[in-house]
Amino acid sequence: MHNNLQEESALLQSFAAGDEQAFSVIYQRFYKGLMVFALRFVESTTAEDIIAETFIKLWQTKNEFQSLGQLHQWLRITLRNACLNHIRQDKNASERQQELLYLSDEAIDYQFSTAHLYANLHTRIIQEIEKMPKQQQTILKLFFVEEMSNADIAQQLNISVQAVKNQKVTALKVLRKTFKDEELWLFTGLVSTFMSHFSK
Repeated sequence: MHNNLQEESALLQSFAAGDEQAFSVIYQRFYKGLMVFALRFVESTTAEDIIAETFIKLWQTKNEFQSLGQLHQWLRITLRNACLNHIRQDKNASERQQELLYLSDEAIDYQFSTAHLYANLHTRIIQEIEKMPKQQQTILKLFFVEEMSNADIAQQLNISVQAVKNQKVTALKVLRKTFKDEELWLFTGLVSTFMSHFSK
């Protein structure tokens, strides 16, 4: 359990100290997911530019993070706001983009008020995963942290896709029992993210 937490802590400490290799590790870990997220708002060339600017801002605030979950949430919020600002300034924004802008403005206060809760819960989920049997740990970490699909996980571990799905369902049932009632509304949101990938 402690090894990965120690690795995460060491990575964050190196990053905070200005280690460019640590920055590269963080960039590689989160870039793909951020690109998928940004493409909900803007086209690919703009998304690449905004992501680059977001990582520059991350480097400038590298001393402020206590966990990778917190850092990841900061990246998503910063990226999202930059995408929305781009849409606001784009006179040729599509109707779909304008709708996204409206819906996002409606939800912005809610998102900021819950962001730190998601980050903390993310860290706790990782801690609970590390108490599980080794194969369940590996499957959930590949899915949850590395954002790999069921098929990719199955190929890497040399097991069936169905076995991957079964292991995830079992593990998520354990996690659901672990968290307090007042945390279930947040946990359910994260579980929904997991479940949306089960058919991949």
